[in-house]
Amino acid sequence: MANCGLLLSKLFRPEKLFHSTLGRRCFCEKKPNPSEPFNLMQETLHVLGMNPFRRLMTMLTALKYRNTYDSSFCIPEFEESSVKAFCAFSSFLFEEKFDILKQLMTSEAFEKLAKVMPFVPDNKRWMFDLKEYDIYFCRLYSADMKKHPTVAGGIMLEFLMIYHAFHRRKEFQDQFHDVTIDKISELKHRYILANVRYIKELRPEFCDDWSISYVNYCQIHPDGG
Repeated sequence: MANCGLLLSKLFRPEKLFHSTLGRRCFCEKKPNPSEPFNLMQETLHVLGMNPFRRLMTMLTALKYRNTYDSSFCIPEFEESSVKAFCAFSSFLFEEKFDILKQLMTSEAFEKLAKVMPFVPDNKRWMFDLKEYDIYFCRLYSADMKKHPTVAGGIMLEFLMIYHAFHRRKEFQDQFHDVTIDKISELKHRYILANVRYIKELRPEFCDDWSISYVNYCQIHPDGG
């Protein structure tokens, strides 16, 4: 898969108007603050960083899963397909289809999401209205295989994905040549960072479907730039 720099430069061309600030900000606050970027769960999100040990452990876990359970598994293909899953999930969240969301998430994750959604301001719900072309970067951040907490001999596989999105990216690109620095400052609030943890139960002769055990969305910049 193309590296982060290539993906970002493909979106923003040579001008580098936004992405030079990514990774150098505090992405959320513990307490709600209207002047700060909106954070759905009010929890710190993982961002891409240079940690070769974590990347090595992620690769080793993926290799173990491939060798033991799924010989066709490939990280780039998983990352690509996860974008479709993430956008579908976001669509259900935007449309408040909680009956579908309940089927896609663990019971604990769904209960937590259901508790915070009523407190999402109406002027922030657009953050969940994401399309595939809005996602300009995704990466498998970490992977882990651990003993199942309740099923003897069971294994839980966990993949934590990072997504970077720019709301209505195509609309922005279509008018890019007319955008001024002032306009860019007005649009910075469209940047969204999301973390999603996908899990599946693994047992001899059994491999469960993927479920979501954690999800969080956060604006990278507050409204008003």
